[in-house]
Amino acid sequence: MADLPIKFLSRDSIAGLGIAIVGAGFSLASMRYGVGSLTTMGAGFFPFAVGVVTTLIGLAVFGNALRETGEAIERPELRSVLFVAASVVIFALMIDKAGMVPTILVCGTVCAIADRQNSVLQGALLSAGLAAGIWLVFVKLLGMPIPVLGEL
Repeated sequence: MADLPIKFLSRDSIAGLGIAIVGAGFSLASMRYGVGSLTTMGAGFFPFAVGVVTTLIGLAVFGNALRETGEAIERPELRSVLFVAASVVIFALMIDKAGMVPTILVCGTVCAIADRQNSVLQGALLSAGLAAGIWLVFVKLLGMPIPVLGEL
């Protein structure tokens, strides 16, 4: 990986390739639904078109990154990756039994302390505000039947 030119390993070039790959995958997956034609569009026409446009945007970002000198990619901080991944696993394990509010409190706190600059208290306060906001919007304002406290 060290032999590749810095332009190829810039943040923009990797992001452009990632966007293009996602767009191409989206287009390929949409072909299962039948694309049709411009006059008789099938169910997969719009997702296919969105995938093509996304792929073209990704390739444009990649091409632009190769013309300019961008920031080199730094190694990801392992702590952040592990804490965010742990938060996803914790969410999957907690949401059915504990409900929305406790799950958001725990997952938000774990994600917040992934950054060494945040304390557990800051993470808990941020998570409490997030849980309150989500409860207000989805449960109270939209009336969605989301279990707030789960099985106590």
